[in-house]
Amino acid sequence: MIKKIENAVSELKLSWEKLTIGSIERIHSVIAGIASDPEIQNFLDKATHNLPKGIEIHRDQKEGFILLAYPEFKDTYRAPHNHGDAWVIYAVVSGEVQMGSYLNSPRTDRSDRLILKSQETLKAGDTRIYFSGEIHDTFCKSENAVVLRLTSTDLREEEKAGRMK
Repeated sequence: MIKKIENAVSELKLSWEKLTIGSIERIHSVIAGIASDPEIQNFLDKATHNLPKGIEIHRDQKEGFILLAYPEFKDTYRAPHNHGDAWVIYAVVSGEVQMGSYLNSPRTDRSDRLILKSQETLKAGDTRIYFSGEIHDTFCKSENAVVLRLTSTDLREEEKAGRMK
């Protein structure tokens, strides 16, 4: 099963070499495959059990993408945000996580006004991609959930540069 994760990371690296919308779809498919594999689900449920910040599965030194798995707990809400210039793929490994997408329709005084565009509940094996600048929120609906998150770059750098909102 660890070999399955290593193989998936190898596929991610290959797809990243010539990044296009098509290769991002392949990356999306690889992440969905990891999230829906029963052996990997079981492994990640156990591996993240007592680690609130989760585990970093892979940090690519050449391309900068990061794959991590982390637990979510009932009623945990992450307010609307974006990831700056980074794009992200979320995949639910276990449990249920509701994700909303928002449009920003600034008021005349230039303050933000968020309009809920869509909302969906993701279950084990379901994925969602948000491209740079897209605003979204998350809410854990089940007792516990485990989420895979692939980011195109280190979000700490995006935050440090002031690009995340």
